[in-house]
Amino acid sequence: MNRRQFVSIATGSGLSLIGCSNSNSARSKPVLKIVSSLPKSGKNQTQSNGISNAIQLAIDEHKGQLIDHRIELVVYDNNGPTQEGWDAESEKRNAKAAISDPDVMAYIGPLTSGAAKFSMPILNAGGMLQFSPTCTWPGLTKRIVGNLSDEPDVYRTPGSEKITFCRVCPTDYAQGTLAAVFAKEDLHTRKVYVLHDRELYGSGIASLFCQRCEAIGIQVLGQEGIDTSRKDFRAILNRINLQSPELLFYGGTAQNRGEQVAKDMVSEQLNCPLIVPETFHAQSFLDVLKQVNFGDRCFTTIPGIYHAFLTGAGSVMVDKYKSRFKATPDNAAIYGYESTMAFLDTVTRVGRKDREAIRRVCLETVGFSSGALGTWRFDANGDTTLQAVTIHKAINGAFRAVRSVTERQA
Repeated sequence: MNRRQFVSIATGSGLSLIGCSNSNSARSKPVLKIVSSLPKSGKNQTQSNGISNAIQLAIDEHKGQLIDHRIELVVYDNNGPTQEGWDAESEKRNAKAAISDPDVMAYIGPLTSGAAKFSMPILNAGGMLQFSPTCTWPGLTKRIVGNLSDEPDVYRTPGSEKITFCRVCPTDYAQGTLAAVFAKEDLHTRKVYVLHDRELYGSGIASLFCQRCEAIGIQVLGQEGIDTSRKDFRAILNRINLQSPELLFYGGTAQNRGEQVAKDMVSEQLNCPLIVPETFHAQSFLDVLKQVNFGDRCFTTIPGIYHAFLTGAGSVMVDKYKSRFKATPDNAAIYGYESTMAFLDTVTRVGRKDREAIRRVCLETVGFSSGALGTWRFDANGDTTLQAVTIHKAINGAFRAVRSVTERQA
């Protein structure tokens, strides 16, 4: 059969691109659309392109057809006027466009939790399934202790218990829980001291780290928030050093004085390993470590499974992606692929183009196993039961992945 690539571009600030490879006979079939909303230019363009590529890879593995429909990917740009990052109005416009098109059955994206806060209420009101490959803020799906906002209720239609936001990636808080597992199993830590920056993100991760440490037999010598307005933390670290911890865990961001903690560890000769969350995973932090001769004892946690640690179907997916796109899939691409495979699996189970049936069956499915990550499902909040982080080690001015820690919840 004669195959060709066909592309349709819609004009307007919410640029959409429809593309899939189909035979002439397939193009005569009714259409089933998947929408994605991603910044198509600026600093996140590479990550966005990876997700789009992975979605298309999953579609093509189904030969662009399902339940006697041809599948089309519609890529909306959620960039703002400067084209440098997502924009609230663009994200809302994309969600409304998806709802208004009766052929759209799923919305994949956006890239960040901040943008998701604007599309989630619209898509929930419209009853459309939304898959998230990268939005990791826990408050999108559950109530967070200490969070004064009305999350997650604000993202759901008042009076409705319907869940439409399905998070395929782990949450930020998996970093705290699974970092403790790494500390126990890989670093053989017996006693740890925990600091945080007193912010919701940092204190939340630190609290979950402590909880898991206590559950698996690591002694928590102390847990405290630091005053980030201080010039330095040498007195605090000197006091900690007297307790001889085998590990220091810091919950917070590099920008919120986290870099100073690393500097002062060296000054006070606190020579144990340091574990920090993904906000430290940047060249600027590597430069600080090099500047103070920190050595190779700093580890960062990144939500998700690193491509090199995938096996079985996951390894096959990585090879297919490399062969087709001449690049290695990052975590965003891997979870974009997983999102699409979960959706297509659901549509196959439903057997018809029906938004509500697809939404309901997706959340009721007891296990997805057709993608790259093995068997998992969505829990009552719409979160994946497969929580995972990849541990990276700072070595010679670069981060190197050393292990993916996974936990499959019941």
